[in-house]
Amino acid sequence: MACTVVNPADLAATRRALNDLRMKGQRRIHFTKESDSRRRAICSMLCTLDVEVTIYKARDRDPRVARAAALAAVVADLAAANATQLIIERDDPAAAADRATLYRAVHDHGVPNLSYDLRRPHEEPGLWISDAVAWCYTKDRQWRGRVQPLIKAVREV
Repeated sequence: MACTVVNPADLAATRRALNDLRMKGQRRIHFTKESDSRRRAICSMLCTLDVEVTIYKARDRDPRVARAAALAAVVADLAAANATQLIIERDDPAAAADRATLYRAVHDHGVPNLSYDLRRPHEEPGLWISDAVAWCYTKDRQWRGRVQPLIKAVREV
């Protein structure tokens, strides 16, 4: 899992820049469906944005347990950063479990002002950054190097 942090003052410009990257007819950027040349161009543009990405690597092989651990760690990090909003890519089969995990984590970390929302990727361009960085990070060293300037931390959860 990857979490992208954007300063609220930069959010509108970041969304605009990401929307400008879409090709005609695209609702969103989905890294697995892009050509390598497009991926390189997207990575180059992403590295010009003032954003930070944290990668959450799960120890547990069970996807449900891993996702819950990563989401709880995201909330802990956002609490420490005094963040006010979290947008998660909606995974329909996991939506109820995600909401329960987020509710618990927000209360456990004492951050009742942290709002969270589950959205589809075409509804929030910021999700495309996390998608691209996670894809590059897991692909190989060459791709990881292309997004390294964006990666603030890698956490094992």
